Amino acid sequence: GEVWTYRASGTAIDGQYANIAAVTGTDPIGQTPRDTDPSHYFGVNSAIDIEKLTNNQDADTPTGPLVAAGDVVTWTYQVTNPGNVPLRNVTVRDDNGTPSNASDDFNPVFVGGDTNNNGVLDLNETWLYTASGTAIAGQYGNRARVTGIDTIGRTRADEDPSHYFGVNSAIHLEKQTNGQDADTPTGPMVLVGDPVTWTYLVTNPGNVPLSNVVVRDDNGTPLNSSDDFHAVFSGGDTNNNGSLDPGETWEFEATGIAQPGQYANLAVASGTDPLGQTRTDDDPSHYFGSDSAIAIEKRTNGFDADDPTGPLVPAGSTVTWTYVVTNPGNSPLSNIIVRDDNGTPGNLSDDFTPQFVGGDANNNGRLDPGETWEYVATGTAIAGQYANRAR
Repeated sequence: GEVWTYRASGTAIDGQYANIAAVTGTDPIGQTPRDTDPSHYFGVNSAIDIEKLTNNQDADTPTGPLVAAGDVVTWTYQVTNPGNVPLRNVTVRDDNGTPSNASDDFNPVFVGGDTNNNGVLDLNETWLYTASGTAIAGQYGNRARVTGIDTIGRTRADEDPSHYFGVNSAIHLEKQTNGQDADTPTGPMVLVGDPVTWTYLVTNPGNVPLSNVVVRDDNGTPLNSSDDFHAVFSGGDTNNNGSLDPGETWEFEATGIAQPGQYANLAVASGTDPLGQTRTDDDPSHYFGSDSAIAIEKRTNGFDADDPTGPLVPAGSTVTWTYVVTNPGNSPLSNIIVRDDNGTPGNLSDDFTPQFVGGDANNNGRLDPGETWEYVATGTAIAGQYANRAR
């Protein structure tokens, strides 16, 4: 009627385990009765695993895939059970790139993988989840966490980060004419026939390097690409890697000969980002090719008497000289002065200045192209042939 209790202990091992106990004793007549009894347990070694992919890349570390800022990013979450018991209440949650702010966390959408439709993550099953977002510029990382409960009520968890780099590529061009940023006319004034120097400053305001950077100029003929030219690279690749990196300024240069009148040419800078996208920027520049000139027509008593004898005038009578000054060039002239040698070219002391009569139509004090200014002077006719010259 007695019950003797014995006890032993050990450390549970993984999986199914069985041990058998045997008991023996000796009765009063020397017989040895014996009995055995088996016992079992299952060593629960539960676990869960998550693998997160960004655009199908296992991007555990930066930079991850390059994605154009504003494009769609797709995250795939692969959840498996590397343990030895099924897991229930499986939940996947993403920190949305803000690990310290749980309010914007989200749950990816379950796609499939529960092959027997029992709602339990069984061994050898792979459950798939998915989520998407819009790529932001620069380096981005978010982390997913999966949890599940094993058969003895313990919560098992795993997490996995993923990354991408949001490409926000751009190129910027500043073109100068003879050192001036002449985006609008007239730009610098240049003598016709003089050299013109164009400087092209190319920068990268984006966040990734650009390759195949070139500058092309329309040579002032936007409708004719056959005479376009490439500006010559003169420096700025500080690390000599052949790429226009953010923060670098590459300089290009070209020269030409000033043409008469208003001139404009347009340059286009282009480069290729790591996604193969071509980025461009253009900038115009201007100059005015100054082809200045002045002309004077002098009349004596209304006659254009360039050669003798000129009009016949009674000695002692009044002679009237009219001076018509025009601008056959293409730029205004200031400080207009008309001077007459008074018939004594070798003697400056008796030279005189005719009186301005009019012609400054816009009253700007400059002889503009198309204007005619008139001056007048009088004198007393002397006997014989007479000539005076105006300048």
